[in-house]
Amino acid sequence: MQLKVFPQEALANHLGISIRIPIPTPFIAGLGVIGFILGIVSFAKNKDRSILTILSILAGLLIIF
Repeated sequence: MQLKVFPQEALANHLGISIRIPIPTPFIAGLGVIGFILGIVSFAKNKDRSILTILSILAGLLIIF
């Protein structure tokens, strides 16, 4: 018997449903790193202090670390 870590996996396997992400994970991580770099550039060059710029920087930090 295989141990299921996430209850969603157990339910999906029980129902015969396959859960797939349509975009590869490295592609998503690459977009996060690009957003992080652009957020840093915008923050430094244009003194942009909007909440979305700061959120893109924080999301990029989560992906990197």
